[in-house]
Amino acid sequence: MTYIVNNKPKEEAIEPISASLEEVALSINDEDITKTQDETAMLKNQKRDDIQNKFDGTYEDQLERLNNRVKSLSAELATEKEKSQSLKRQCQSIKTDRDKLKQAMIKHVGYISAIQEKYDKYS
Repeated sequence: MTYIVNNKPKEEAIEPISASLEEVALSINDEDITKTQDETAMLKNQKRDDIQNKFDGTYEDQLERLNNRVKSLSAELATEKEKSQSLKRQCQSIKTDRDKLKQAMIKHVGYISAIQEKYDKYS
């Protein structure tokens, strides 16, 4: 007689994996939620920064605008200084002309007074 021995190993007891799967699923979901929240926060911060930069620009942009403003104001100041110097020269010229006219008028008043005296003397 031939005996066939069936030496199949006994199936090892498998613990129910449903609890483990739930923990893994919860863990994965928590990680996804955390990542999603972090990504959302980063996107919100980026959007806020983008909006702020639209209005304010970056530091370098602000610095460049300020430098350009300083240059334009410096040019405007130089122009105003030139105008001021020109007006001062014109004012000095007018004062000089006025003084000359005063001297001439005094001279002519003296001359007219002398003629008036002669006229009164002969009248």
